[in-house]
Amino acid sequence: MATTYPTLVGLYDETIRKINHNADEWLAFLDSACRNYKLDFDDLVLVYAQRPDATALMTFEQWTGRYKRSIRSGATGLAVFDKERRRRYLKYFFDISDTKTGEYSKPIPFGQ
Repeated sequence: MATTYPTLVGLYDETIRKINHNADEWLAFLDSACRNYKLDFDDLVLVYAQRPDATALMTFEQWTGRYKRSIRSGATGLAVFDKERRRRYLKYFFDISDTKTGEYSKPIPFGQ
Protein backbone atom coordinates (compact mmCIF):
# COMPACT_ATOMS: atom_id res chain seq x y z
CA MET A 1 0.00 0.00 0.00
CA ALA A 2 1.37 3.40 -0.99
CA THR A 3 2.03 5.94 1.73
CA THR A 4 -0.10 9.06 1.55
CA TYR A 5 0.68 12.44 3.04
CA PRO A 6 -2.14 12.23 5.65
CA THR A 7 -0.99 8.73 6.65
CA LEU A 8 2.55 9.98 7.12
CA VAL A 9 1.35 12.92 9.23
CA GLY A 10 -0.52 10.48 11.48
CA LEU A 11 2.54 8.23 11.77
CA TYR A 12 4.69 11.23 12.66
CA ASP A 13 2.27 12.45 15.35
CA GLU A 14 1.93 8.97 16.86
CA THR A 15 5.70 8.47 16.95
CA ILE A 16 6.30 11.87 18.55
CA ARG A 17 3.82 10.97 21.30
CA LYS A 18 5.55 7.62 21.86
CA ILE A 19 9.05 9.03 22.16
CA ASN A 20 7.92 11.95 24.34
CA HIS A 21 6.06 9.83 26.87
CA ASN A 22 8.32 6.83 27.29
CA ALA A 23 11.98 6.98 28.32
CA ASP A 24 12.78 3.63 26.71
CA GLU A 25 11.25 4.79 23.41
CA TRP A 26 13.28 8.02 23.61
CA LEU A 27 16.51 6.05 24.09
CA ALA A 28 15.60 3.72 21.23
CA PHE A 29 14.90 6.77 19.04
CA LEU A 30 18.30 8.26 19.93
CA ASP A 31 19.98 4.95 19.10
CA SER A 32 18.29 4.97 15.70
CA ALA A 33 18.99 8.67 15.10
CA CYS A 34 22.72 8.40 15.75
CA ARG A 35 23.15 6.18 12.68
CA ASN A 36 21.63 8.80 10.37
CA TYR A 37 22.57 11.97 12.21
CA LYS A 38 22.76 14.11 9.06
CA LEU A 39 18.99 13.89 8.57
CA ASP A 40 16.77 16.52 10.12
CA PHE A 41 14.63 15.75 13.16
CA ASP A 42 11.37 15.16 11.25
CA ASP A 43 13.08 12.67 8.95
CA LEU A 44 14.70 10.90 11.91
CA VAL A 45 11.29 10.50 13.58
CA LEU A 46 9.78 8.98 10.44
CA VAL A 47 12.76 6.71 9.84
CA TYR A 48 12.51 5.48 13.44
CA ALA A 49 8.79 4.79 12.96
CA GLN A 50 9.31 2.80 9.77
CA ARG A 51 12.70 1.11 10.18
CA PRO A 52 14.52 1.86 13.43
CA ASP A 53 17.45 -0.37 12.46
CA ALA A 54 18.32 1.57 9.27
CA THR A 55 22.05 2.21 9.07
CA ALA A 56 22.78 4.32 5.98
CA LEU A 57 20.01 6.17 4.15
CA MET A 58 20.01 7.94 0.82
CA THR A 59 17.54 8.65 -1.95
CA PHE A 60 17.24 6.46 -5.02
CA GLU A 61 19.10 9.09 -7.02
CA GLN A 62 21.99 9.20 -4.55
CA TRP A 63 22.40 5.43 -4.43
CA THR A 64 22.17 4.92 -8.19
CA GLY A 65 23.96 8.11 -9.29
CA ARG A 66 26.69 8.92 -6.80
CA TYR A 67 27.48 5.39 -5.57
CA LYS A 68 26.44 3.33 -8.60
CA ARG A 69 24.43 0.88 -6.47
CA SER A 70 21.11 -0.52 -7.61
CA ILE A 71 18.01 -0.85 -5.44
CA ARG A 72 16.99 -4.45 -4.82
CA SER A 73 13.76 -5.58 -6.42
CA GLY A 74 10.88 -5.31 -3.97
CA ALA A 75 12.65 -2.86 -1.66
CA THR A 76 10.35 -0.33 -0.02
CA GLY A 77 11.56 3.20 0.53
CA LEU A 78 11.06 5.02 3.81
CA ALA A 79 8.68 7.92 3.27
CA VAL A 80 9.55 11.35 4.66
CA PHE A 81 8.26 14.86 4.02
CA ASP A 82 9.86 16.53 1.01
CA LYS A 83 10.62 20.02 2.29
CA GLU A 84 12.28 21.16 -0.94
CA ARG A 85 9.08 20.86 -2.97
CA ARG A 86 5.68 22.32 -2.40
CA ARG A 87 3.63 21.22 0.55
CA ARG A 88 2.24 17.72 0.82
CA TYR A 89 4.97 15.99 -1.18
CA LEU A 90 6.89 12.94 -0.04
CA LYS A 91 10.34 11.62 -0.83
CA TYR A 92 11.80 8.23 -0.07
CA PHE A 93 15.04 7.01 1.47
CA PHE A 94 16.47 3.55 0.95
CA ASP A 95 18.75 1.83 3.44
CA ILE A 96 22.05 0.34 2.32
CA SER A 97 20.51 -3.09 2.96
CA ASP A 98 18.05 -2.28 0.14
CA THR A 99 20.90 -1.89 -2.35
CA LYS A 100 23.34 -4.12 -4.14
CA THR A 101 26.70 -3.47 -5.71
CA GLY A 102 27.54 -3.63 -9.37
CA GLU A 103 30.64 -3.52 -11.49
CA TYR A 104 31.07 0.26 -11.09
CA SER A 105 29.90 0.67 -7.47
CA LYS A 106 31.83 3.06 -5.27
CA PRO A 107 32.65 2.52 -1.59
CA ILE A 108 30.29 4.08 0.94
CA PRO A 109 32.01 6.69 3.15
CA PHE A 110 30.56 5.75 6.55
CA GLY A 111 31.16 8.33 9.23
CA GLN A 112 31.95 11.23 6.89
